[in-house]
Amino acid sequence: RDYIATEFGLDDPDDVYHQRISRSAGAQKMEEIETALRALGGVNLKAEEEHSEISDRIDIINLEKEDILQAIDEINLAKELVEKEIQSRFMETFKLVSESFSEVFSDLFGGGTASLSLVEDTLGVEVAAEPPGRRQKHLNLLSGGERSLCGIALIFAILSVKPSPLIVLDEVDTALDEANVLRFGQFLRRYSRDTQFLVITHQKVTMEHADLLYGVTMPEPGVSRIFGMRLENR
Repeated sequence: RDYIATEFGLDDPDDVYHQRISRSAGAQKMEEIETALRALGGVNLKAEEEHSEISDRIDIINLEKEDILQAIDEINLAKELVEKEIQSRFMETFKLVSESFSEVFSDLFGGGTASLSLVEDTLGVEVAAEPPGRRQKHLNLLSGGERSLCGIALIFAILSVKPSPLIVLDEVDTALDEANVLRFGQFLRRYSRDTQFLVITHQKVTMEHADLLYGVTMPEPGVSRIFGMRLENR
């Protein structure tokens, strides 16, 4: 160390030792920097241009995002307005049907009272009926014939408010006695001015109120034949 210090003109040999360590650390640091630079790869001369294009694309996407969010808000607003209109029209129609149901029920049963109410939890309709001479009961507590007549009354009540061009009734009069079948046929005639009814039935009294009858016969075993019959206009 004394010789090295003399050669470099240093008074303290420790200075040379420290200088060699410092140069070694510096060389190692330079090597690390060069390795990092090589890892970065070559210089991309189009980096600025690509950055500009990507920035423009980001701006366009942000504008599209704002348009989509605005459209979603408008759709949600329209949905709320539609739902309010549907609810308003439903409640208006339900009120009219409920009033009509009470009148039709009384006509079909020859008296009594009935009402409709909404069940909020299930969004259903509850029917309370009081036939003549009976206490008010829910629909499921009535007899089979009374339930059928209540259902028929509800159909005609709806037709009174919102007539339909065609109604198909499949054996709705099966559980009715003769007197109620007669009333049912009379209602068919009354509402047939605005609605065409296609009725499937085995009741002769109901058939007597029809304009046109279609039936199926089996003149021979395994051979079915369809026939039609037009009744006199009433």
